Amino acid sequence: MRLYLFIVLSIFIVIVPAHAKSPLSDAEKEGIKERGEISAIAEWCGLDWLGRSFKPFMKRLRQKGFPEKKMTFVGVYHGRYMARKIMDLEEGSRTCAQSDIDKISEHLSKKKSDK
Repeated sequence: MRLYLFIVLSIFIVIVPAHAKSPLSDAEKEGIKERGEISAIAEWCGLDWLGRSFKPFMKRLRQKGFPEKKMTFVGVYHGRYMARKIMDLEEGSRTCAQSDIDKISEHLSKKKSDK
């Protein structure tokens, strides 16, 4: 799964030129960072981060009317923040406990609007 993340992120980096200015506001980037970190914790705990975190997040943004260019940047930022959080989690000696699974599962099950 981690290899998949890095491949997808690499593809986005190739697609989005380095000089491209992000159309995302700072508040939107913060919301994406939060979602990327949630996805990372879900993946670390063995949960379906793609189906329970990333896809619903992207669907809500599309329903809010985010244009395709903005969605591309959302994917890039999400992947970057998720990869960073996964590396942080793997560097620590702590493993995902049942209490972590319960907490993140509850969070993923809540229906709320994203930033």
